[in-house]
Amino acid sequence: SPARSNGSDRPMQMVSWEAAEAFAGLLDVRHSLPGFRLPTDAEWTWASSCGVRTRWSGSSRAPAVVSAVAGVVPVSSLAPSAVGAFDLSGNVAEWTQDGSIPESGVDPKGPVINDFRINRGAGWTNSLWTAGEARTGISVTRSVDAKNRINGYTGLRLARTLQ
Repeated sequence: SPARSNGSDRPMQMVSWEAAEAFAGLLDVRHSLPGFRLPTDAEWTWASSCGVRTRWSGSSRAPAVVSAVAGVVPVSSLAPSAVGAFDLSGNVAEWTQDGSIPESGVDPKGPVINDFRINRGAGWTNSLWTAGEARTGISVTRSVDAKNRINGYTGLRLARTLQ
């Protein structure tokens, strides 16, 4: 896998959905840490806003949550959401378990019958500033990519189901 990080304090990037799933499984197998997985789309949305209405996850002020540099910044250097999840509106977009975008806005968790998966958040490529204003780095950014797609602006965030 070409997964990489530009330092121990930077998020992983160049991670396919398949590699992200495999990594979560390895935590159990190699380190006896069960229950790690990619979050569902609904879980990611909740962590991003938790019912608090801000333009971006963590703030309505772009400088607090959107990176102004071309590339990833150290983890936890952007403002956290209301539940303490950092970097949801910048750094890298993140894969979720889910495989389709719901038209109704309802949690799309369910059987996945294709090779596409949802990723959430704003990767550094769509959160750069132009003339002092952020372009699109909004926490509600949702897109679909092939589960084997690898790029420099998509990474992972893990959730854990506790027994």
